[in-house]
Amino acid sequence: MSQYPPYPPAGYPPRFPQPSPSGATAYTAAGAGVVLAIACAWGAFVTFGAVSECVGRCVARSGASYPISIACAVGLSVSALLLLVGAALIFARQTAGAVLTAVGAFLPSVTAVLFFLVPNIRIYVAYLDMTAVVVLIGLTALFEMILSLLPPTFAFLRHTPHKPHFPGHAPYGQYPPPGYGPH
Repeated sequence: MSQYPPYPPAGYPPRFPQPSPSGATAYTAAGAGVVLAIACAWGAFVTFGAVSECVGRCVARSGASYPISIACAVGLSVSALLLLVGAALIFARQTAGAVLTAVGAFLPSVTAVLFFLVPNIRIYVAYLDMTAVVVLIGLTALFEMILSLLPPTFAFLRHTPHKPHFPGHAPYGQYPPPGYGPH
């Protein structure tokens, strides 16, 4: 007897079990998503507080800055919710989790870009001495979006673990066909 398995039929490549993908990028995306969700919730809280404090008293009295600031705060709140749900789905190995964390990371990125484009928002942020925090949240959001959309993240989430098959044993709940088994 040979100790090697039989060769496959001619014309077919040998089938070797594929290694399961590493979950490093997926779990890093989930962890960064939770951290970013906390930062976004805190940013929304601070933004709502700044808008309520600055109404009528800040240096810039443009009416257009308040709706944009409120929209940024609402976007950060929605982002925090999407990031938490997405991170939970990544931990549950659902593909939708990567999509939700990518969308949830996109919103703080837009908020950080608005910080640089709209002067009135910069005045609010400078009034609170939060410039470095806004930049840090924007960079973390960009990192999170890239991690969520990487192919290894989706490969890990789509991979189903191989269940071992033991020949000669029927799975629980199934009976052998008639003529087989004890008589």
